[in-house]
Amino acid sequence: MKKTNVTKQALGEILDLEFLDTYINQIYTFTNIPITILDEEGKIVIASEWIDLCKKHMRTNGITSLKCNAACSKINESGHKIFKCPNGLCMYSVPIKIGKDVVAYLVLSQFLMEKPDIEFFCKLFEKEGEDKNQFLSDLSSIPVVSNTRIQEVISFLDNFVLLLHNMIEKKVETKELEEEIVQNYEELEASYQDISGLNEQLILLNSELNLKNNMISTKEKRYRVLIEKMKQGTLVLKKSKKKNTEGFEYQILEMNPAMKNLKNKKELFEFVIQNVDRCLNKKQKLLDHIGNMFYEMECTLLADTEIMVCVTDITEVYEKLNIKRKQMWELVTAMGKLVEKRDLYTADHQKKVAILATKMAIELKLSDRQIESVYIASMLHDIGKISIPAEILTKPDKLTNIEYELMKTHVSNANDILRYINFALPITEIVMQHHERIDGSGYPEHLTEENIIMEAKIVAVADVYEAITSHRPYRPSLGCEYARKYLDEEAGILYDISAVNACKKMANSVPWEIEDVEKYLRMKTSEMFELQFDSV
Repeated sequence: MKKTNVTKQALGEILDLEFLDTYINQIYTFTNIPITILDEEGKIVIASEWIDLCKKHMRTNGITSLKCNAACSKINESGHKIFKCPNGLCMYSVPIKIGKDVVAYLVLSQFLMEKPDIEFFCKLFEKEGEDKNQFLSDLSSIPVVSNTRIQEVISFLDNFVLLLHNMIEKKVETKELEEEIVQNYEELEASYQDISGLNEQLILLNSELNLKNNMISTKEKRYRVLIEKMKQGTLVLKKSKKKNTEGFEYQILEMNPAMKNLKNKKELFEFVIQNVDRCLNKKQKLLDHIGNMFYEMECTLLADTEIMVCVTDITEVYEKLNIKRKQMWELVTAMGKLVEKRDLYTADHQKKVAILATKMAIELKLSDRQIESVYIASMLHDIGKISIPAEILTKPDKLTNIEYELMKTHVSNANDILRYINFALPITEIVMQHHERIDGSGYPEHLTEENIIMEAKIVAVADVYEAITSHRPYRPSLGCEYARKYLDEEAGILYDISAVNACKKMANSVPWEIEDVEKYLRMKTSEMFELQFDSV
């Protein structure tokens, strides 16, 4: 049989040892046969009254005591049958199980089924050296049980053990159930604690969510009022695929009052629908003029299919800007006339430089704003020479060092004149840098390539080319071939390579007059499509 290691304490938790002790002693009173419960190691758990022979002789002295202990430790080998212990007494054992595991034995012992063999027991007595008369007296007290009687007792004990097994099984099931209940309770308690913690977090998150919802609601009201009151027209479009055809169509979801009140509304809506994708893809503002009105359009993607479009009437701004541009051009013309009155050669030189530099800027694909800046700066680049004495400007001989240093001051003189004018373009900066060279050998600041703006690099090359190819008071023209050769030699040293290449190409192209340049610029400034408002 399989054994399991169950201690007396563990066995006591399963069996009611006090009840068993009382019950076993009652059986002993009825049968007069000692009954013992041994654990799996043969140690006594419960025992009824024992006969004197065992108590006084067998269990207390020498060899017979060892034999008794050995018999108890091997009780598991008996297996539901009557056997004799080494000391000659009869025994019977029944295993007590928990499930399939043997945890103890119920043992009948210290009885005989026939009269005792006096000679056999006397030999034990001689070995032990006991009081023979007392020994024989105790021997006569051993119960002698008939086979019929012992079978009745064994049957009773077997049934008792079966009842005990049922009791043990129920006890074990109850104990396991209790342990499972305790475990489930502990798990439930832990889950409750987790749920309590989650509930607190949920309450906190709900509170934060309510706060954010209130903030969002407040902001929504604020922005709705703001959008409804703003002068800028705003509408929201829904984008969807066209049925049975390629492309997309747009549905107006909302618009503010300002949008409804804009002039040319029908034509404006058509422009918005046609250009909304282009506006989104280029991520920039678009400008359009409808009739005599000018509008700015800006798009923002709100969701995958929703787009906000803001439309601003910039007619007034554009008209003011146009007036300002006209005033600027009139000022440039007036200043050119002033130079012409002072020095006809300088005025003519500035016009030629302006034509060539503008064509170079167009060739280099500069923006319209930069092209206009190049033209105006070229028309004014020598304005500072009005403070240079006429005898130096028209001197037929080479200038002395002092005269040359005085001539160089025309750049700073130009700055003194132009810095008070708000061109909204980098005119003064271009004029100040047109004598700088990319290797830092120029004047007045000795700037190097990375610090010189492209517009100034263009004017510098055009200025040198025109000066070489024109007649000067102190020498005749050196010719176009000489000018190209000189620029090739100094390209990448004094002058920007791309500007030199553009100059050589434009110098051989169809010549322009100053009127051609101004016509080109007027045409470009009137084209509002695809221009960013900041560049206007």
